Amino acid sequence: MLAAALFGVVAVVLVWVQTSQFPGDESIYRWADSGDVSRVIIRISRTVESLGEPAMAVITVAVLAIVVARRIDLRAALFVIGAAGVVLLVDALKAVIGPTDLWQQASTRPGGNFPSGHVAFVTAVFGAAFWLAPGRRNIDVRLALLVIIGLEGLSVLALTLHLLSDVIAGYCVGLAWLILVRVVLYETSLLSRIGVNVPARDNGSPSTRQST
Repeated sequence: MLAAALFGVVAVVLVWVQTSQFPGDESIYRWADSGDVSRVIIRISRTVESLGEPAMAVITVAVLAIVVARRIDLRAALFVIGAAGVVLLVDALKAVIGPTDLWQQASTRPGGNFPSGHVAFVTAVFGAAFWLAPGRRNIDVRLALLVIIGLEGLSVLALTLHLLSDVIAGYCVGLAWLILVRVVLYETSLLSRIGVNVPARDNGSPSTRQST
């Protein structure tokens, strides 16, 4: 239900963008493009934004999958890899939607802009890591993951890589995809049907080795 609601939000934002101007799209883009953004913010934004770049994304997913496979189990590793699959959904959406009207007017970058692939990827993959790190002893890790997810959206805005509507849609698509992957891997028998044997879990929760 939540995943469907999130995709519904994406649809509403898209219709809004295509029929009128989404609040904040033009004003935030103009601010970021004005040259008034401090160098510190730009440097931080470039560092955070790089998490969504192809090479860094592959490294991140590979390292994270290996870590959770060793500390939790194979299902957790597949969860991370499956979450990264959101990039395929984003590419499909961009191919169908194409660049929005304001993006065509404001930016010279080719290709579609809605939703933000960087934001969707970071939300899904780091969101998977967040879900796999429960318990009070992991509170610092979970807070750090939330900060990274939040900063990714701000970073692509500060670097004029996306409009606000793209970022909002990116968060919704990333979270919705994460929920769908979680349901498939933890609440269905798909893995056993394809011959992948993993320990049973209670109510889709991470391994008790992670609990406090």
